[in-house]
Amino acid sequence: MKSSEAAVAAGSAPRVIPFRPAQRKSSEELAFLPAALEIVETPPSPVGRATAASIALMFCAALLWAWWGTIDIVASATGKILPGDGTKVVQPFETGIVRSIRV
Repeated sequence: MKSSEAAVAAGSAPRVIPFRPAQRKSSEELAFLPAALEIVETPPSPVGRATAASIALMFCAALLWAWWGTIDIVASATGKILPGDGTKVVQPFETGIVRSIRV
């Protein structure tokens, strides 16, 4: 038999020592702690969790909309792309060979 089973069989139950809740420090006490202890003792801001939850919720909503959403109007047509300001001449500053024009 294990020792706890033997104690229960003998009639004396094992003692349970409850944890004491941690005492919250005031903002003044946290402000004067050393930097490393201040980081450990200061509770995290709920803004980060709220931001992450809202991003996750928006992502899930987008996935649901992409899965069940429908587009009623579909249009296909042929056409030309016309520049709004007209054409532009591209010339190098010095004479030479233009190997590529990256637009």
